[in-house]
Amino acid sequence: MTISQTRLTPPARGFTETEFANRCSAAQQVMAEQNLDMKMFARMEAMIGSMTPRERRNPELIQGSRKRRITRGSGTEVQDLNRLLKQHKQMQKMMKKMKGGGMEKMMRGLGGMMPPGGPGAMPPR
Repeated sequence: MTISQTRLTPPARGFTETEFANRCSAAQQVMAEQNLDMKMFARMEAMIGSMTPRERRNPELIQGSRKRRITRGSGTEVQDLNRLLKQHKQMQKMMKKMKGGGMEKMMRGLGGMMPPGGPGAMPPR
């Protein structure tokens, strides 16, 4: 909904025109953020599509000239590719931690912050 449409639309029950306009602008902001997220995913997909199958399997192969080729082919910047590679590396580390019983260790580490009896337990009387 655009600002001009907001002026033409009667306010909903219980809202003043200003409150109604504020809520519409908040909805527009959320939609804009989602659109940015979709653009980000489209760029990621383009970068991955510009990689060779070997580079996809082994991202450590991607160095200077390969980065330039990938970014030229995907229409992105080297910084975007570096960010994608960093996110991939972080996700890989996290998955390795989870695989080796990391989730249990993490839950034990949070144990001091949880009420006795674990999450969802009734507090003592």
